[in-house]
Formats: sequence, structure tokens, C-alpha cells
Amino acid sequence: MLVKNYDPKLAGGYSDVGPVRKVNQDAFRIPDPTTPTQLGALYIVADGVGGQEHGEVAAKIGVKVAYETFYQARQQDNPIQAALKHALNKANEAVYAEAQERGGGRMGCTMVAVVQHEGMLYVAHVGDARAYLVHDGRLRRMTRDDTWVQKQVEAGILTAEDAAKHELRNVVTQVLGNKPEVDVHLGKPYTLTPDDVLMMCSDGLYDPVSDEQMLQIMAANPPQQASEALIQAAIDGNATDNITAVVVHCGQTSVSPAGWVIPKWLPMVVVGIVLLIAVGAAIAPLLSKDGNDATPPPADMPTPIPTQPLPPVNEGVGGTAVPLQDVQPTSTLAPIATETPLPTETPTATPPPPEPTIDPQPQACIIRYVFVWSDEQINGGVCGQNTPNDLDAGTIVRFTNPFPQIGVEGPGECGVFNNFRKVRGEKPDGTVVEGWVIADDVKPLAAGETCSP
Repeated sequence: MLVKNYDPKLAGGYSDVGPVRKVNQDAFRIPDPTTPTQLGALYIVADGVGGQEHGEVAAKIGVKVAYETFYQARQQDNPIQAALKHALNKANEAVYAEAQERGGGRMGCTMVAVVQHEGMLYVAHVGDARAYLVHDGRLRRMTRDDTWVQKQVEAGILTAEDAAKHELRNVVTQVLGNKPEVDVHLGKPYTLTPDDVLMMCSDGLYDPVSDEQMLQIMAANPPQQASEALIQAAIDGNATDNITAVVVHCGQTSVSPAGWVIPKWLPMVVVGIVLLIAVGAAIAPLLSKDGNDATPPPADMPTPIPTQPLPPVNEGVGGTAVPLQDVQPTSTLAPIATETPLPTETPTATPPPPEPTIDPQPQACIIRYVFVWSDEQINGGVCGQNTPNDLDAGTIVRFTNPFPQIGVEGPGECGVFNNFRKVRGEKPDGTVVEGWVIADDVKPLAAGETCSP
């Protein structure tokens, strides 16, 4: 059985005009039933540049062209990273051409694009739209902004804390569509682990919403509800821009319609086969008499970057930026005329704020009698299975996993899907029970709140 790159129950997205703007210049795209996700599940968020013409048009064109171009390149057997870079380059060309058609004015958009494929994540971006990954209970930035303040941080002129609240923090240095060519940033591929959660957004979200708020919202909600709750948090935080969020539970085990679990050894077998094919492809030209008949890839297709595990968090805006392949973007937008003069001395850097973390064991209340299911049953699909473990209504428990299992079949009638939370509680006889209960049957407790079934 093949590893599934996309499950609609594990992904969601939402966009809102926000409380100030009159037009929504954001756009996003997630897979739908017509998307060939066997080639990779592509997620895109774009943000039209304010102050330029037709930002909403630029974002929509950029998303459409990038999405279509990526899958065209993949169908021609181009590697994912090469296809991603090619897609964003073509999106840049399309937005630039549209601006020329409209009289040569400036129109552009920022963009972040992420592909999930066979247990890996691949990231590309231009501008200040961001991708985050919740990994081991911590929120990590996967992109580095193309902004004036980010350059000041890298030069040691501003601290990450100062940059986060600087009046010029939204002055971008590069976008799609302002010039015929663009410098696309490609991140190193990331190996997904269980419970990893991807979040992509426009700057309208991360400006008014703290990392801690983002983390808690994603921990408490399934993907679609999380994306909507993130938008609401930005509105409640007095957002001044359009707001877009995409949330994907990309680290969960992929299950077939019959409820079978992807064997843990299968990805290793797939990797082995791919390596054998790669070795064969490398040797084949040496064995042939003429190896010059192959059609070369487009000129902007880069050499694939070797995969590696998630790198450590490094300093950046917000203190959580992961280093990218390209760290010297070409400037296309000058800072506005009211730019604050740069300091003449490099200030003493202050330590970045600690990464937000989730309390792994917040208290909760069992509100009705529940069965408790083991990891093996949840991972195997609990449809039709029995469990000897249970907890009574009124039992105080603690969550032992910060993220729910989404869309598991059973344990009732087969074909009925439920969300589960993992808890640990004690029965009246002192027996400790740990496992998964239906999410609707357990309620988080606020500080000082009692457990009333």
C-alpha cells in the first residue's frame, strides 16, 4: 500500500478580510479531489502587496500559476524541489506579465509553498508569508522573512525582539511580480515525525497573534477549526491586515480506507527502492553508447538538496527562524521614505525569547463514562475492536499527548469517524489507565475549575 500524502480530514485553511481592509488581497490553495497528490500534496499561501496595484489579482494569479506549474513539472518527473522553484519562478513571470498588460504599474505578492510527500516536507518562499512547524511541542519557523528588519537582525543592528515590533517590520525586500526574475528561497527538506503540525500564514496573522497563542490553538483544535480559530485570534488582537492560515496535521500515520496502518518499515523499503533506481540511473549513461538524447530540465531547475532531519532552531525574527539555502535576497522594494536612521553601533544582542511550549499534561474532566483505547488500537483503527479499559464520569485526567487523533474509524459502528484525545487517569481502586478517549467525552479544565460530569 502506498503512503498517502494527503487526507482531507487532516488539513484545513481559512482566509478573512480582517477588521480594517475593504478587499481581501490574500489567497491560498490546498489539495482537492482533482489534485494528483501522489506527486506531492502542495499547500500555498500568498499575500498581495499593500500599496501596489491590484494586490488581490497578483495573489490569485500567483497561486493559480504556481499550483498548475508544480504539478506539470512533477508529471514530467522533475524532483520536488526543482518543481517548486520552477513553479514560483513561473508565478513571478505571470504576475510581472500581468502588470505590464495593465500599463506597467507595480503589482506583486508574497508567497510560501510547502509540499508534503512520503514523510517529507519541502518549503519554498518569497517575501514574508511564513511556514511554521510544531515539532516536539515547540513552534519553529521554517522560513526567513524577506524584510528590511530581518536584514538588520542578520547584520547585528537589531535584536529579534526589537525587529518583531519595529515600525518597518512589514517593509519587504522581495516579492513575486515586481521584476522579471526573482530569488526563490528553498529550504532543506524536513523529515516528518509523529504529531508534527504544519501552519502557513500571511503576515496579517503573526503580527497580532503570539507564538504561544498559535501553539495553544493548534494543540486544542482539528486543522479546519484551528485555522478558523487562528483567524479569530488575529481579529481579537486588532489585526490591521487580511488574515490567512492553513493548518495540516502532517505527522500522523496515514490510514487506508479499510483502516490498515502504513507499516513503519514501508518508508524504508521505498527509500531503498528509490536509491536503487537512482544508482541505476547514474550508471545507465556510462553503459550506453550515447547518453546525449535526454531532454534537459528547464534552466531554473536546481540540483536536489540532500534530505536531513529537522535542524536546530536558530536566531531570527522571533528567535525561531530555520536557516535557508538562500540568505541574501535581491532587494526589489526600497524602505519607505520615513525609514528610521540605522544605529551607528551594533547594540549588545539580548538573548532571544524562549520557544513557546505546550504543557504536555493539562488537567481535564471525563464528562461521561468512556472506554479507553490503546495506541495499537488507535493506530490500527478501532472499528469493531473491544477494550477492557474504561473511566467513569467525573474522573480528573491529564492529557498525555498535546494533539488529537483526527478521523479514526470507530469504536462504534464502522464507517463512523471520531476524534480522540490521549489521557491518563486513576480509577477508584487506584488502577492507572492511559489511552485514547473520544474527544467529545473529555473537557479541558481551567485553573481552579472542578470536574462536574
